[in-house]
Amino acid sequence: MTNGSLAESYLVKAGKRLKILDVLLDDEAYSDVVREAQEVVELALKGMLRQVGVEPPRWHDVGGILREHRGRFPPDVAREVERLAGISAVLRLTEEIAEVLSERIPGLEGSIRNDLLDAGQALSLQEDLEWLNRAHSAALDAGATTGAEARLTRETDARTAHELGYACAQATRQYLSESDGQEPVGDMEDLLHRLGWAQSPSRTVDVQPKGRLEAVLERSDEGGSVAVSHNGDAAGNSFRLARAAFLRHFGSDQAGRRIVTGAYTDEQRASRAFAAELLAPAADIAKHIGEQVSPNEIDQLAQHYKVSPFVVSHQIQNHRLGWINA
Repeated sequence: MTNGSLAESYLVKAGKRLKILDVLLDDEAYSDVVREAQEVVELALKGMLRQVGVEPPRWHDVGGILREHRGRFPPDVAREVERLAGISAVLRLTEEIAEVLSERIPGLEGSIRNDLLDAGQALSLQEDLEWLNRAHSAALDAGATTGAEARLTRETDARTAHELGYACAQATRQYLSESDGQEPVGDMEDLLHRLGWAQSPSRTVDVQPKGRLEAVLERSDEGGSVAVSHNGDAAGNSFRLARAAFLRHFGSDQAGRRIVTGAYTDEQRASRAFAAELLAPAADIAKHIGEQVSPNEIDQLAQHYKVSPFVVSHQIQNHRLGWINA
């Protein structure tokens, strides 16, 4: 059998295994998903090596061999070798991590499990689960609710995740202040009290989560909502609290545990837009800037709204309020 036909055989096998992944995922057979995904990548990369006349090694991670023979590939493929080698390394999972997927993730209820799978990174999965357990413990004695938890109406006409976040932020401000919804909210813990969260609505743990986990939305043992994150700067903490408020009052599962993450699902993207608009409303920013905005002005606005300069910059750009000078 020639190298070309061997390479084709490898790729056919990879394609067949790829079709199995959705079935295994639907059955929540997570450790099998990991192993099959690893096999798909391994077969595909070994097929690439065969195609250029390189005998693949017997071990699983062939990233180093790809790099070594980068010059054998056509230029457009050679440019992707570093990225493919990185994927090979990430999917080189130990049996311990595969066991974590199999035994611990199915024990998490639906929404928090889906948040973790959307954002989790294989090599930090065990640390992520340990951090979630620590955060859960920190939330238990946060106290009872400070009143009936607010029932807010989710915007149904929003066409994008950003539009949903902006509309929900404006609705929240109107609910709290009975104003036109354009004023910033001020202290986030006070806002959460007014929304009926726990007596201590914000808790922190000393350890920073790995991967793309940022905070977790929990219930105290008396039923109050509480958001737990790592000890960070005040602006970052407020932003994470605001994102957690979106998941609690406008998310698809408003009763359960949720994770605030760096994933790009619609709800996580909407939560970021919600937090930006809640803390630094575009209509209010527009009152303080002209057509051209300097970095110094952005820093001053960030201090005024108690957010990061990044949030102010994004509000200006996303709402087309002005031009930011370099």
